[in-house]
Amino acid sequence: MITSGEHTFHDKEEAESYFDEKLFEVKRDLLQKPLLRATVKQRLKMLDQLAQLETMLELRGYPFEITEIPDFTSLSMDQQWKQFSKSVSQWKLSISSCDSAIALKQFVESGFSLWLGYCSQLPDLKWEEELPKVGVAENVMILQEGFDRLRNTGITTYQQLLSVLAKNSDEKQSLKLFLTELKRLSLRVPYL
Repeated sequence: MITSGEHTFHDKEEAESYFDEKLFEVKRDLLQKPLLRATVKQRLKMLDQLAQLETMLELRGYPFEITEIPDFTSLSMDQQWKQFSKSVSQWKLSISSCDSAIALKQFVESGFSLWLGYCSQLPDLKWEEELPKVGVAENVMILQEGFDRLRNTGITTYQQLLSVLAKNSDEKQSLKLFLTELKRLSLRVPYL
């Protein structure tokens, strides 16, 4: 019999099976839902329990490396998005291949730092519409198309974007979906 927290297992195999199943569930949620402290709170508690079980069972995961958080402040608007997208892809790959609850907890914290680093660079868009839901994942394709379009028109900074939007309501309307997704990301800052 093996006891870990409130769970009792008949043998090591049963405990390892439970560990693998619960770790998979946590990873699935992390990859499918927006990363917000409120939505991850229960998963972090589960990771604490799994980390205890991992230590007790002396499981050895593969070596892991936490994704380095880029410095977004010195990059253009488009470069920030590219670097953020690349870092998110690396982060998600690390999450999906992680076999350690201890490491996964560190990946979650690095994810918060990554999203906060990027989202805090976004401009304060004046918003007359209903605010987008923060708990909904951003539409990456709409964001990519918007940044491509802005780059092709020579807009490379958020100041330039805000200036164009202030002067041209047609441009604002044509970028509405992009601006909605950008606003969604900027609203996440207090929840990271």
